[in-house]
Amino acid sequence: MRLDVYLAAYWPEYSRSRWQRYLAEERVTVNGRTETSP
Repeated sequence: MRLDVYLAAYWPEYSRSRWQRYLAEERVTVNGRTETSP
């Protein structure tokens, strides 16, 4: 499953496109690692 799809399902108040932008801006971390790829 793509990370942006999972995040949008878990936090439905934010759209997939918003999560993709956050990923591109390096604003998402998973297990202490910055993620940039959806």
